[in-house]
Amino acid sequence: MQTFICEQVKLLEGSDEDVMRALAALVVSVAQLPEPQLPQKLSEQLPQIIGMLGHANGSIQKNAAAALTSVLGLSEDIWRMLITELGMVPQAIASNSNTPPPQTGPTLKTLSAADQDASVFANIINLMTASAQGGEEGARAVLAAGGIQPILDGCIAHNMNLIRETAADTLCQYLLYLLHLLYLLYLQYLLYRLHLLYLLNLLHLQNL
Repeated sequence: MQTFICEQVKLLEGSDEDVMRALAALVVSVAQLPEPQLPQKLSEQLPQIIGMLGHANGSIQKNAAAALTSVLGLSEDIWRMLITELGMVPQAIASNSNTPPPQTGPTLKTLSAADQDASVFANIINLMTASAQGGEEGARAVLAAGGIQPILDGCIAHNMNLIRETAADTLCQYLLYLLHLLYLLYLQYLLYRLHLLYLLNLLHLQNL
């Protein structure tokens, strides 16, 4: 399997058609790795694949997002490399802003363009969900990059139930993080109050 993956990595330097097919093959082959360890050649190409999230070809955008989602799920170390070291999240969010809202109209060409935009957006959302599943660090990365608003804007632009369901899953990940954060702040507030009450009691006893 690692040999096959290395062959696909070589195709990433080829034509758009080669790149599109190689990325699609990586989605499947990475998931079949016997151990959660990427081949060195694929690890070296991750920055290039992240850059493809902003590619002008929607099929390459879509497949790059799917490939990165597959890679994210391998291990915590790989997740951390993509999120913290390579800064994938801001680039993924920026790539969504480069995808124009789908047009509306009766022609087959227009409908095809809308479907293409929607599939790119759906894969970007899945990538954001996988990023948030790494815990607070991933959620913070998405929130810090301003990722919530583009997701909401995309839901309005793509009036499709599948898109909205996918976006709802992503937003739930961030909501859980925010609720956890609020819970921690509430605990800190309670501890502060208890400490303050303790100090006031000490002062009261000293004045007796």
